[in-house]
Amino acid sequence: MAFDDYNDFDPQETREWQEAVDVVVERVGPERATYLLHKAVEEAYRTGAEAPDTTRTPYVNTIPPHKEA
Repeated sequence: MAFDDYNDFDPQETREWQEAVDVVVERVGPERATYLLHKAVEEAYRTGAEAPDTTRTPYVNTIPPHKEA
């Protein structure tokens, strides 16, 4: 299933997870949040879940090509 096509049947739970990440970043820092996310992904793989495709991002390069190093 494509991640973009997933119907969030429990948006409250999703918000709780997002808020938990925000709290970790705020209290401990982004490094800890990164570690916890990696551990969560490892556990998801172990239990048979598939991770979403993260090869595409909303990143837009705002530096004009002629100004890039």
